[in-house]
Amino acid sequence: MDFALTFVFTYLARSIIIKYLGEEYLGLSSLYSSILNVLNIAELGFASAIVYNLYEPIAQNDYEKANAIINFLKKAYLVIGLTIYICGLALCPFIKFIIKGNTDVGINIYLLFILYLTNVAAGYLLFAYKVTLLTALQRLDRTKKIYSLVNIFQYSAQIFSVIVLKNFYLYVVCAITGTVAKNIVVSYLVNKFYPEFKCTGIISKETRESIKTRIKGLLICKISAASYTSFDSVIVTSFLGLTSVAIYGNYMLVYYSATNLIAMLRQAMQASIGNKLACDSLEQNLDNAYLWQFGFANMACFVSICMLCLFQNFIIVWVGEEMTLPQIDIVLLSLLLYISTIQHSFNLYLTGAGMWWNLRYVYSIGAISNLVMNIILCSFLDTTGVILSTVISQLLFGYCLHTKILFKDLFKINVLSYHYRNLRYFAVYVCLGALMFFLCNLIQGDGWLTLILRSAICIVLLPSILLLLYRKNAYLKTLLGYIFSSLSHFLFIQKPV
Repeated sequence: MDFALTFVFTYLARSIIIKYLGEEYLGLSSLYSSILNVLNIAELGFASAIVYNLYEPIAQNDYEKANAIINFLKKAYLVIGLTIYICGLALCPFIKFIIKGNTDVGINIYLLFILYLTNVAAGYLLFAYKVTLLTALQRLDRTKKIYSLVNIFQYSAQIFSVIVLKNFYLYVVCAITGTVAKNIVVSYLVNKFYPEFKCTGIISKETRESIKTRIKGLLICKISAASYTSFDSVIVTSFLGLTSVAIYGNYMLVYYSATNLIAMLRQAMQASIGNKLACDSLEQNLDNAYLWQFGFANMACFVSICMLCLFQNFIIVWVGEEMTLPQIDIVLLSLLLYISTIQHSFNLYLTGAGMWWNLRYVYSIGAISNLVMNIILCSFLDTTGVILSTVISQLLFGYCLHTKILFKDLFKINVLSYHYRNLRYFAVYVCLGALMFFLCNLIQGDGWLTLILRSAICIVLLPSILLLLYRKNAYLKTLLGYIFSSLSHFLFIQKPV
């Protein structure tokens, strides 16, 4: 429910900001969020590293060791929160130089940035370590109902502040209040249900080194993620201005909504893949890798073709034709979504085998290359250049080099067979994409009816063609078995005895 609330509110918020305040306000929101995502590199993956080190003492009821780790995390988050706030304040005077064009949009851009900065820092300074503890205890379910209630009040207040009061400062203050309220709720729950956990003691040198080792690989991953996402909005703002970044941000919101849903599916699979890597032979895991390659390639085909055919129509219905990008950008975003989705099939094994340190140079070079290409191509091709640079980076570094290292270091075989399979899947994507685009464009218009009819074509016809095409494929039969089994379990359908 929490995800659904956030999903709906995000789209609703962007719509009402455009309608009642203007594109420039939405552009500022996108820019500040991107800048603060870059500053969030300071977190360095502490939560992941700490959770890993908390599992053992919690399982063994070693409260002395667990409390020492929690105490270390509390101090670390204090340093991180203050570092983010100080770095943000130091960056504040340079905000106007990042924004191209007139910065007089009827609001103090510096005060607004400080409010956004406060919201991020508050998340670390107020009981963030207790959220990590609940994660390690696998009891985040205790927060769901209260989180949903807080979110409903927060989102309602934010909508009221824009529509009725037309006050963007208050909009951000409501977000800060929500962040503080959630952290206070977590603190209360931990104190009530887990009084045995307290911030006391000092961690051992061995535990400290374990945390530091894991953080090194996660740091590189963080920098890479910031390069591929947050820097794009900063570059667009610097070269094209606030209105352009607002338009670009709308498209990327839809794009990341799709990628986040797919990522949630992959995360649900991750523990199972890790277990198979630990228990099964390399040959069995390799065959399993080909299975998930097939699965994610077909998922990529479906979602990226839907984006190609429906994206522009959806944006027009949502925010209007004046807030659209060129059609070539839609083609590139569809291609980027395809590349991003097929990466999940091998990232399952990179993560399951803990191979992030093997990829440290790939991540570093990829991050730098993407940033350089963003700057060069954006100056010539506007937003098309930004998207094209990300496509090139993801293809060269996110796909080619990642798979090469995976097959060389884990499976100990040549990667060419994997590439050959993906080329066949890609050919299907290109052919079906051209066919579906042609069929959808036979339905003219830009309204809701057109969007619904085109969606029906994609949702019904596209899976039917894929099923017909791969009807004799053994991997399809295996995947359908997994899907039906999962649905039966979800719906509590029992087989007859």
